[in-house]
Amino acid sequence: WRDQMKKFLEKYPLPISGLALGIATLGNLLNNYGTGYKVVSGWIAFIMMVILTVKILSNIEGFKKAMENPVISGGFATYSMAIIILSSYINNKSVGIIFWYIGIAIHVLLIIWFTLKFAVKKNITTVFTTWFIVYVGIVTATVTAPAYKMPQIGQASFWFGFVTYMILLPFVFYRVVKVKNIPEPAQPTFAVFAAPAALLLAGYMAKTFPEKNLAIVYFLLFLTVLLYVMVLVSLPKLLKLPFYPSYSAFTFPTAISALGLKLATKFLKESGANVAILAKLVSIAEIVATVIIIYVIVRHMMFMIADSQKN
Repeated sequence: WRDQMKKFLEKYPLPISGLALGIATLGNLLNNYGTGYKVVSGWIAFIMMVILTVKILSNIEGFKKAMENPVISGGFATYSMAIIILSSYINNKSVGIIFWYIGIAIHVLLIIWFTLKFAVKKNITTVFTTWFIVYVGIVTATVTAPAYKMPQIGQASFWFGFVTYMILLPFVFYRVVKVKNIPEPAQPTFAVFAAPAALLLAGYMAKTFPEKNLAIVYFLLFLTVLLYVMVLVSLPKLLKLPFYPSYSAFTFPTAISALGLKLATKFLKESGANVAILAKLVSIAEIVATVIIIYVIVRHMMFMIADSQKN
């Protein structure tokens, strides 16, 4: 039994934290259709994160080795983001806030480590869309800050994410569109382009910012729609790639895009704007996120079953 468990943990991929984050976000997205969706999503994401934590703690050396890869270490920021999001699922807020602080602390340490390890070396070939996850991912604290009545932390996280996003966007575009030469296992991470603007939009729509600046709302909404459509158009091609654990990169971007658009549509509707077209886009985005996340869960299960049969 121990050998079987050891083999399972070895095969359990680090990028699965991105899928756990996507599932946790989907729970929030579908919550208004029934709390059951949120409860089921929360438990699935929680179990996945517990298994991943056991994997990391049982093989620290293997974890350190994997983190030498800029795609994996950048994508691993979804681990702390998932902790931050899942903390808000806990009904007891005095327990939830402990996990919230733990998630933020891990993410801040990861930003510092990643900056010293990769960013300061100014090597364009180590730049991937996963850099967005490291620097803009802290905005999950903005989305969840109202649950803990911590607007200052939420606002500071938002502005850090916003400024770093504006700095990173041209570099990452240049790397992906001009330099290219992205290894095939990392190609699904192209979908991450849809995540940062949508996460910033969702964060700005949260009660962390009682007063909204319409210019910021429309700017983030424009970027969210533009990059979401760009990723949506590229999805059929990306889904033709052989399965890699990096398929997890399809999940959070589609879920947070739907959530960001949904929150912005609600806000603009209450402001008296005509949101008929946006409302249709939200409906499509909700369906896309749900289908993609279920598909990626199934593909991960098939991958792990096939792997275990090989051995």
